[in-house]
Amino acid sequence: MACGLHGRLGEESCIQLLGCGDILVEILRFVPIIVPDHVETLKEAVEVALPNQVIVLRRGEYIVGSNPGQYVIAGKQESGNTILQLMRDVSLCGESGTVLKGMLVIPKQVSCSMSNITITDAGQSCVRVDSGKLYLDNCSLICGHASAVRVEGDGEVAAKRCRLGGEGEIGKAVPEFYELPRTWIDTAGSVQEYGLRKNSCYGVFLRDRGSAELWGCEVSYCSESGIFLRDEGRVSIYGGKIRCCRYVFTSGDGLGKELRCESCLFDGNSHCWYDEDRPSQVHLL
Repeated sequence: MACGLHGRLGEESCIQLLGCGDILVEILRFVPIIVPDHVETLKEAVEVALPNQVIVLRRGEYIVGSNPGQYVIAGKQESGNTILQLMRDVSLCGESGTVLKGMLVIPKQVSCSMSNITITDAGQSCVRVDSGKLYLDNCSLICGHASAVRVEGDGEVAAKRCRLGGEGEIGKAVPEFYELPRTWIDTAGSVQEYGLRKNSCYGVFLRDRGSAELWGCEVSYCSESGIFLRDEGRVSIYGGKIRCCRYVFTSGDGLGKELRCESCLFDGNSHCWYDEDRPSQVHLL
């Protein structure tokens, strides 16, 4: 079938004669690309994927923008590009134990989904949605710097059963396991120390007209605020937890348009609000 689409090899094939090329493309959409079985890196998989094709990531750790031949060495700055723009609609699905290192960017007019994946940042956020759309299911976005999720422009995020925020208990790594000194410099040039828990500044950061819906998610271990709203940002949280944050909510410039929080548990936070500023609409039920 693949040869049938080739200009020379498939010149007299039934696929060419009957004009079935589009049908073959539709069939291939349902065939997953497996990393590293079919291609070596996530970057390669995104480049060759058809719109809405599934990319399956085997168990292991991947630098999001690394090229073929590059491999991960913890604490080494030459371990690959840590920012990857997803320029087409794809679905990323991980096996148990799949970890992405770096930041994924979802640009305008792109819609992506991710399931069963852990993302750890490399000095920025875990994901940045720039007027695109992102759907998360059973993912952990563990950030030690900016924010687990950053939404800008007209970006939209929907998350179910996810963990968003800082490291928490998983930050207590053992130096000997990595065969590295206890203190080292990561790919972003910042000093890290094994055994020292790193918090995210924000769990979810929304600006412009960005929006987020969280269903049954946990936002935790944030040094500034679990949820940050500004401009006309909107967030709805249903049946989740916000815990171990300095502040649960913060309204920045423009205050934000709407905050809705239903059946949520707040636990171990220092304060509910950063100051007296509130979004235009607040619904705490």
